[in-house]
Amino acid sequence: MSFSLTSTIRTRFARPGWAGVALIVEALVLVIFLAAAVAIFTRLFSGAAAQSDEALRLAQAVAAAQSTAERFAADPKDVSMVEEADGGLTVVTEITRSETAAGMLYRAVISVYEGSPAMDAGAGGHATPTEGGDAGFGDVEPLYRIRTAVYRGGGAA
Repeated sequence: MSFSLTSTIRTRFARPGWAGVALIVEALVLVIFLAAAVAIFTRLFSGAAAQSDEALRLAQAVAAAQSTAERFAADPKDVSMVEEADGGLTVVTEITRSETAAGMLYRAVISVYEGSPAMDAGAGGHATPTEGGDAGFGDVEPLYRIRTAVYRGGGAA
């Protein structure tokens, strides 16, 4: 009787034919799972980045409106109708006056828009809003809008 060590090792540790196919199927399932996970996380992170950019833009708009409102409270006559702000924002201020027996009530609607309006060169080379009173923005919604008022009594009017 002949005993061969190599034939015993081959038969003892040989894999069935389906084992190679199972390995390939497992690898494909793993690759599909990883691709799906990468796609989901990419979408989540891009959405978070877009919200972060929007929040930054809104914070810049609030700061620009607040700055204009503070200057309006100090001196209503010192605020320009259209101003450029940092970050490519435009601040449009609509001021109305109401005279009372004791002084003057100034009201302002301060709107902050993204970008620059369609402007015409006015007298003295200053930019003035295009006709229609929309400051050149038409139907565009502002990023931020605030309403404020200040009262100047007696000789301060």
